Amino acid sequence: MIVLQFSETEFREIITDVVQGAINGSSLTGAPEKESHIKGIAGLSKFLGVSHSRAQALKNSGIFPHFQQGRLILFDTAKVREAMAIHNKRGRRAK
Repeated sequence: MIVLQFSETEFREIITDVVQGAINGSSLTGAPEKESHIKGIAGLSKFLGVSHSRAQALKNSGIFPHFQQGRLILFDTAKVREAMAIHNKRGRRAK
């Protein structure tokens, strides 16, 4: 399992960014902003297009680096994409 550690200041910045993104909803141009973090298992499930239980199993397996403070779980979108690319390359079987 990969566990990321943040200082209190970094954690507050992440939370502030997530809250501001939720309040704003989208940019002034009408195009949705690129999210840098995925919040919770439900967010990971939606991002990956898998069931809630599959997202939980993937998180528990340690494939995706995440930050957890109590019940709050945050995934870095770029790191999830990177982990998916690595996992997909390893998981493919030669035919």
